[in-house]
Formats: sequence, structure tokens, C-alpha cells
Amino acid sequence: MKNFRRLCLFFGLAAGTGALAGCDLARSKWAEGMAALEKMASNRSLDATDPILARIGKETVRQSEVDESGAEFFPPGNGSRAPSALLRLKTVQALAARKRIVVLAHQVGFARRPQFETQRKMAEDFLLMRLYRNNLRSQIQISDADLHAYYNVHRREFLVGEVRASHILTWTVENARKAQDLLKSGEPFAAVARMLSVDPVSSRKDGKITNVLSGDLDLAFQKALAQLPAGKVSDIVKTSAGYELIRKDAEIQGSPRPFDSVKEDIRKEMLDQEEAKQETAAASKIPIAIDEQQLRLSSPSESH
Repeated sequence: MKNFRRLCLFFGLAAGTGALAGCDLARSKWAEGMAALEKMASNRSLDATDPILARIGKETVRQSEVDESGAEFFPPGNGSRAPSALLRLKTVQALAARKRIVVLAHQVGFARRPQFETQRKMAEDFLLMRLYRNNLRSQIQISDADLHAYYNVHRREFLVGEVRASHILTWTVENARKAQDLLKSGEPFAAVARMLSVDPVSSRKDGKITNVLSGDLDLAFQKALAQLPAGKVSDIVKTSAGYELIRKDAEIQGSPRPFDSVKEDIRKEMLDQEEAKQETAAASKIPIAIDEQQLRLSSPSESH
């Protein structure tokens, strides 16, 4: 590499014919040549550690992308997995299909438009948040003793029995608040469920979901339902389905589900809680300064 640099410098200076301007030009050309050379060396190093598996126009699919995206495109289901070689081939094909769209976007010129940089920055922020949270979560240790302690304290949440309940399911917290306000004003639960619930089955039955086994429910739903006395309506509960108001109509209690059958659900719940706790504690130390004057200046004028 040193000899190559000397040769570049020698021929670059020779091209300048001894004049000062020629030397400046030679130095400029030499710098450009060295930058290109170092980029090529970097690319060769990258190709050695992260090889290219497919080319799509000027776009590529690299080994690291396949490793990162395999679970995204083809998550394992029911304990079965496709053979590793086949899974990797399908992942490369899926990534290549995505890169075709990227090539088309470049051809149209989207990468040069102002909104691209804004959205790129937002995507970068989201990725950094995800990486930070994944790293934070990976450092949290939940022992079997912790899991057993949680199970013993929250045993009631894992009771298996016949539960009769009704709910009002909405997709937004705003609609859940509307339903809550209507209930507080004296509107019957059945009427509000028929009017606002987006559950196509239970909304036709006044919100009723009868003969519910608590062990089959979403964990957040199950937790809220377990804490309710019969006849009472919960506060707004965020579940995997949306935002819900839950009423326990009746319950015939049975025995708690075995610890081993709920162990991983408990682990996830404890990880979620500890992750949120640590993230909040760390983030609260970073000050936020909002420029209210600039905010007012940049806000669209309101019509009165």
C-alpha cells in the first residue's frame, strides 16, 4: 500500500510539469485517487466479512441482511422450521424483491426529494430505539425464583374456570373514552357495545363473550378480568386487539393453570415491566427543551 501511494504521488506530481498549479491539481487528483482506493479496500474488506449474495441493479443483498431478516420474512411456526438452506434462499428472494422496488424508487428520483431525508431520519430514530430496547432487554435477568414469586402473588390471574364476560372493543383510545363516558352517563352496557364496539361477533350480542376460559385470553385482558368483581366494568385496557372496556358478568372458579404452562407468559410480562422501568429511569435524566416560540411560529395559523 505504501509503495502504491508513492507511485500515485510520483505520477501525479509528474503530470503537473513542475508548475505550482500543476502541483495543486496533482495533489487534488492524488487525494481523489487515494479516497477511491481506500473505498475499494474497504469494500473488499466488507465483501470478505459480509459477502454479497444477490445483485439487483446497483442494489445488493448481503449476508448480514439475510441473517437479520430471516425471522421477519419466515418466522418459525408451531415448532417447525424450513430447512436452513431453503429458508435462506427464500429470504434472499424476498429481500431481492424488496430491493427491486428500491431500484424503481431511485429511478423515479425519490431519494433526492426533501421528504425522503425526513422519513429516513424518522426510520433511523425508530431503528436506534429498537436496538436500544433490544439491548436493554437482553441484559435483564429473570430467574426461576422470580417467576415462581410472580406466579404465587398473581395466582388468581391464572385461574382456569368458566368466565362470562362482556366487552366493548375499540381501535383507538379516543373511542374507548367515548364508550366509557357513555357508560358513566348511565347508558346501558349493551347499547354502547352495539354502538361503538368493533368486535363483529360480540357487538351483535350486546358485547357478550360467554363461556370464556380465562386461560385462553390475551394476558392483559385476563389480568384485568381476574381483578374485577362480578358485575363491574374495568377501566380502559390496552390489549393485543385494541382498547377495551371489560365487564365480568359471572365466574365459576377452578384451579390455577400449572406454573409450567404460564412460565413464558410470566417471563414476558416481567421483562416488559423491567424494561419499561429501566428505560424510564434512564430517559428521565435527559432534559427536554421545547422552543415554544419557534413552535408557535411554525404552527399553521388557526382560523377563528
